[in-house]
Amino acid sequence: MKTIFAIILLTAVQSGAAVVNFTITLGDIVPAGQGLTQWQDIDASVSYNESLVPLIGSKTLKPSEDSTITVNLNFAGFTYTQADDLDYPDFPELYFEDGEIHGISYFAENKSNSAGYLLIEGDNQLFTYSFDGFTEYFGEVMWPVDIEVIPEPSYSLICILTLTAYFLKRRRPHT
Repeated sequence: MKTIFAIILLTAVQSGAAVVNFTITLGDIVPAGQGLTQWQDIDASVSYNESLVPLIGSKTLKPSEDSTITVNLNFAGFTYTQADDLDYPDFPELYFEDGEIHGISYFAENKSNSAGYLLIEGDNQLFTYSFDGFTEYFGEVMWPVDIEVIPEPSYSLICILTLTAYFLKRRRPHT
């Protein structure tokens, strides 16, 4: 029974959704009339199934192989998600090295003007955006050092059921 408990617990601990909050800092030149300011920080986040990312080596994840991938970016009064990527579900792609996120490839139409766009380019941490499709503005993506792992609901359920079964077995009188 103890062996089964340990195997179930180890299996449950390995699955979880990781949420990564990151910041995009706009550059020193921003478009007029869009509500943006120089050096403005824009908060964004991505989440993914942490069990699909190896602790050693490189890995690229995309929604077609991890349906839990989400993107949330609030920019110039609009919210952008993974489904806004023009190549969804093949993109956005998340890039990992030794278990840590190092970049995202994300390309979406600017919601305030369909000629414009937002682009986050992979590992180089560059954020490029345009409101007219011609004039480009830039920012920098800053990734955090710590990543928050949120246990899947099944983790708690498995733990509770396993512990309950373990203690019930111990309470039975031995004959």
